[in-house]
Amino acid sequence: MPRFLSPLIAFACALLLASSVIAGPTNFHTGRVKANQIDFSYIEAGSGPLVLLLHGYPETPIVWSAAIESLSQHGYHAVAPYMRGYPPSSAPANEDYSVRALGADALALIPALGYSHAILVGHDWGASAAYAAAFRSPHAIDKLVAVSIPHPVALEGDFSALWKADHFIYYELPFAEWWLTDPAFSHVDAIYSKWSPGWAPPRTVLDSVKESFRAKNGFHNALGYYWSIWSSRTPEKTDLTGTSRIGVPTLIIAGAKDPVIDLARFQTARKGFVGPYRLAVLQNSGHFPELEEPAAFDRELIQFLGKPGRR
Repeated sequence: MPRFLSPLIAFACALLLASSVIAGPTNFHTGRVKANQIDFSYIEAGSGPLVLLLHGYPETPIVWSAAIESLSQHGYHAVAPYMRGYPPSSAPANEDYSVRALGADALALIPALGYSHAILVGHDWGASAAYAAAFRSPHAIDKLVAVSIPHPVALEGDFSALWKADHFIYYELPFAEWWLTDPAFSHVDAIYSKWSPGWAPPRTVLDSVKESFRAKNGFHNALGYYWSIWSSRTPEKTDLTGTSRIGVPTLIIAGAKDPVIDLARFQTARKGFVGPYRLAVLQNSGHFPELEEPAAFDRELIQFLGKPGRR
């Protein structure tokens, strides 16, 4: 097969997967836009104020299907991009997957989509991106919703969290990419099983992630998020540190059964916010609340956002 066909086939497969997952009363659309030197593919629905939904690892925008449906029905324009490096979005030429770059992506996507400000919703790495964007340019962010990841103040100087999130360690091994790559990408299944015990993700979600990872450099790019933490090529890794304070109204959604992040850390994180702050704990969720309890997640989200209107 000619090499130039691979990205096209990956893009087509991703769109087909999106169509199969998001079937429902609302017609989802796909699009592509350039922001911060990245060509972002996205799924969207609705009209009104912009809500930008940022996925984490190992995920694609498909994880936001229920939230997009709900937001569009409540008068919002919900847009969920494939994050940088996740095919069919493009990858940065300098392989910069730092939190600083992710936050800059979120901010650049707002005007690229035709808006001057937006609501940010982020899970996992998407939450880190949302925090960074809200701290860097609070005037552009109406409200912030972070899922499963606390403000860095809750983790600063405490490396015990790595024992529960040990992938941060073994992903740094020089043979990690080779070790974790197999035709079935069984590591993706293992991650979901470990991070949300007793819960099985929809097959369409797993298929979407694996399709993105199978595309040229897809899994390599996803691991780049972790490699960026220690990379000397990206010395300016983040605008956000444990001493940073966020003034944007914030909702945190966490799963009570998440084995990766202790709930106590979200209480510690409260001091990282100088604006309104609320913690919502979903009792039957692990690390993926937006997937595990979509109805409860959407209730918390819509209640926090309220009716669309001016700031």
